[in-house]
Amino acid sequence: RYSEAEYLYRKALHYTEGWTERSSQRSAALRGLTLLYLAQGRLTEAEGVASKNLSLRTQQNHDSLTVAEAANDLATVLLAQGRYEESEKLASQALSAVPNEDWRSHKISSDALITLGRISYGRGKYQLAKAYLSRAAEILTSFAGEDDPSLAAVRSNLGKARASCGEWKPAIELSKRSLASLERNYSPNHPELASGLTNLGLVYQNHKEYGKAKPLFERALEIDRSVLGPDAPKTATDLNNLGVLAFSQHRSRDSEALLGEALSIDEKRLGVNHADTGLVAGNLARVYLLTKRYTDAEPLLKRAVMIRELHYGPDDPTLGTLLAEYTVALRRNHNFSEAEKAEVRSVRIQVRNALRQEATGN
Repeated sequence: RYSEAEYLYRKALHYTEGWTERSSQRSAALRGLTLLYLAQGRLTEAEGVASKNLSLRTQQNHDSLTVAEAANDLATVLLAQGRYEESEKLASQALSAVPNEDWRSHKISSDALITLGRISYGRGKYQLAKAYLSRAAEILTSFAGEDDPSLAAVRSNLGKARASCGEWKPAIELSKRSLASLERNYSPNHPELASGLTNLGLVYQNHKEYGKAKPLFERALEIDRSVLGPDAPKTATDLNNLGVLAFSQHRSRDSEALLGEALSIDEKRLGVNHADTGLVAGNLARVYLLTKRYTDAEPLLKRAVMIRELHYGPDDPTLGTLLAEYTVALRRNHNFSEAEKAEVRSVRIQVRNALRQEATGN
């Protein structure tokens, strides 16, 4: 009931305006607004309020753990914006605020570890994500108990990370167990439940169990669209998941429609250079390549390449794949000189990553 919550948080801010001795109440209201805006995908507003809260807690000399909580809140907002480096710096600062000898005794430890785990997953560092999320789950278990919904949400993300590491059986079991807990603790149309459905769906999709993934993605879309709205970033994520699934099932027309709608939402709500916008652009371009619409595919792949490099760097393996696909589109459109440049970059990335894996023994 977001509108009612926002009204009350704003009323609390009004009551505490200018009252130094009520800084803790003001900070609590600012934190509530941050999490509210984040849940709704109102990321610009969330960043402004989170920054204000961090500044307030720092200036008012709140204790280090309280400042760490505000730092991690801002890190979470920056993560949602695809700003991984800034997010990681703040989350690491939040974690380091807890003394080494008792980091297990403070919930902020688990919160910061969750943020770091999600950053690692977003960057494709799945083993690191698994390590962070496993430690977070361990701390939350001691604090909240086995059936706490926050623990279920962490385990849901952990299941997704384990699936990406190829640990299929434990990933499916963990994700199903987490979803059952979320269903017990939340109403049938709660966005947290939608996230649990999505994560289990992704595990099934990665394991090529498309028939099991599709109804989970559809239910998540139904929840997010009704609660958050048809143009919410989370709705776009659901549409992208269904679009990728349709592509895997060779349903090109369905895939194009779903991904086109997701791209339109992301461009509007997240911006043209957001990591999610680039991801969806690349997915839609693959549909166009499959259906031999190379003129449509080329500009999308150019954007996807630019955004991928912006967020993940020049040696990212997925960037190499995108460049190889971009090469195909350029050649089909008789843009041979640009195709050669793209192909050279793609090969160099593949070689560098192969040499790096050989050197590390992975």
